[in-house]
Amino acid sequence: MENTEKSALELAEKEIAETGALSFPGRRRLWEAMGPLEPREQDSGTPRSLTGPLKKRAELALACAKKVSRIWCAFDGEDKRPRHLMKQTRAYLDGKISAEALNAERGVIDDFMIIVEDEGDSATAAALAAWDALVVALEDESLLEPCCADATDADLDPYDWDAAKNAAMAWRDAASGGDPGKRAVREMKYWAWYLEEWARLLGAEDYRFPPRYIRAFQEKQAPARPVPQEVTLESFAEYMGGRYQFHTYASLREGYDREPGTYTVSLWFGGNRSTCPVCHKETELVDIVHGDRCLWKIPLPGGRKLEVHRIMPNFRCPDHPDIPFIFPPSAELVSNYNAALKDYWKGPGRKQAFVEQLENRLPRMLNIQAVDVGYLANHWEELHLTNAGWVDREMEQYAFDVAPFLPNFFLHSCTLEQYLRYYPDQVRRLEDGSIEIELFRLWIRIWMDEAGRPKRAMLTTRFAIWVAGKPDKNPFLPKLLAELRGMTPEQVKESLRTAKPVSRDYELEPLSGLTRPEAIRFQATLEAGGVECRILPTPIAQQG
Repeated sequence: MENTEKSALELAEKEIAETGALSFPGRRRLWEAMGPLEPREQDSGTPRSLTGPLKKRAELALACAKKVSRIWCAFDGEDKRPRHLMKQTRAYLDGKISAEALNAERGVIDDFMIIVEDEGDSATAAALAAWDALVVALEDESLLEPCCADATDADLDPYDWDAAKNAAMAWRDAASGGDPGKRAVREMKYWAWYLEEWARLLGAEDYRFPPRYIRAFQEKQAPARPVPQEVTLESFAEYMGGRYQFHTYASLREGYDREPGTYTVSLWFGGNRSTCPVCHKETELVDIVHGDRCLWKIPLPGGRKLEVHRIMPNFRCPDHPDIPFIFPPSAELVSNYNAALKDYWKGPGRKQAFVEQLENRLPRMLNIQAVDVGYLANHWEELHLTNAGWVDREMEQYAFDVAPFLPNFFLHSCTLEQYLRYYPDQVRRLEDGSIEIELFRLWIRIWMDEAGRPKRAMLTTRFAIWVAGKPDKNPFLPKLLAELRGMTPEQVKESLRTAKPVSRDYELEPLSGLTRPEAIRFQATLEAGGVECRILPTPIAQQG
C-alpha cells in the first residue's frame, strides 16, 4: 500500500474508532487515494471515462448499495427498482451495456424522492444508495470536485449524500429499535466494513478493522431502554422520549377524503436549554416552538391511520445564529421512530391496547393555531364552544368560554404555561388582569379565574397587507408608507429591506398586525396610490 493510501486508511481508522462514524472529509481522502478524478467542464452532461480510479470508486459505491439492499426489500419487497439499478450498474462496469443505456435508468430518482418525502422511513436511504452507485459509475463521485475540497458534513444537504452515507443511514437504523446506543454501534460496524471494502479494492485483502475498537466503543454506549410494560399514551410518549400532550381524531369526510380517519398524537419534548452543535455552549434562547411529524401513515385496525407529532422549543445560539435547529436533548433519545413503535407494540395484544387508549381517551380539547375567526363562528357547535358569540363583528372579535376545555386548552399545540414561557415577547398583561397574546393572524385575549386558570377567551383577527412585486422597486410605496404609518425615511428604507417574500407577494412589518378597519383603509389608500396589494386573511364580509 502506498503512503497516500496508508495515510488515508490510518486517519479513517482513527476517526471511526473515536467517533463511530466516518465524516465526509474522511471519505473524500479515501476516494482521492483511489486515484485522480478525470477533469471535465462544469455541468457537463457527458459521462466520464471508465478509468481505473472511477471504476474502483464505483465498485465501492455499488458494494454499499448491495449491503443495504435487503433493508429496502424488507421495507417494500414489491419494488424491484433499486435491485434493477444495481444489476444495470454491474452490467455497465463489466462492459455489457453502454453508458447511454445506464443513463436511461437514472430518471427513477424523482419517484425515489417522492417515496422519501411520503414514507420518511430510513430504509428509503437504501434505494437512494442504489441510485447513487449508478451515478458514480457514470460520473464518478461528484463530491470529489474541487469546489467540495473544503466541505464538511454540515455543508452537505441530505439530497447530496453519497452512496456510502445513504447506506450508513439505512444500516444504522435497521434493527436498532430506535435505540441510540444500538444505532451508534451499528453505524460504527458499517464504517468498519466500509474501510475493509475500500482496502480490498486497493489490494489489501488481509486488512481488518481492529475488533478492540468496536468493543471499546460499544462499552461506552448507554444501555438499551426497556419497553414499558403498561400500554398507555403516557408510557408510549415516554418511550418515544417525550411527554403526552393530547391527541385528536379526524374522521373520513364522505365524498371528500380518500384516506381513512387518522389519529394524531402530539408529544411534548420539553427542556429549558440545549447545546449548540458548533461551539458546544448551552443556550436558553428560544427561536420558536417547532412541530414536526415523526410517524405518519401508520396503519391501524379498521383502515385508520396513526400520526405522531413532536412539539418542542427550537433554541438558537447567539454566537451561531445560522444554525437552524437546536432541539432539547430529549428529542435525540430515539433515532428511528418507526422501529421504536414496532418495539413498543411487540407482544400479544399491545397494539390493540394502544388503539383502545386512542379510542377511549379522546379528550375534549381545543388547539388554537392559525385559525380563521369566521371558522370558529361557523363551527361553534362542532367545536363544542359554550357561551360563544361575536363581540364585535366589525372588528372580527369572537369570544367563548375556555374552562370547559381545561386542562386540554392549547395555543399552537402548547399549553398556556408553555406558550407564555417560550414567547414572552408576544404577551402583554393588561390592567384588568387579563393577558393578550399574539398568535400568527390572531390576537387572543384571555381572562383568568380566581385560581389563575383561563376561563374565557376572545379572538381578534390580525390582518396583513401583501404587496405585489418587490417593494423596493415600487416608486409609490415609500411615500405611502410614511404617510400611513408616520415613518421616517430611514424606517421606510429598513422596512423595504426586510420585506418577507410570500408566494409572489411581499409582507412588510408596518403593514402587518392590523385590525380589520385599518387593513381595509390601508388597502384602499395603497391601491389609490398605485400599489397593487391584497388583504390576508380575507375579511369575513368579503369572503364568498
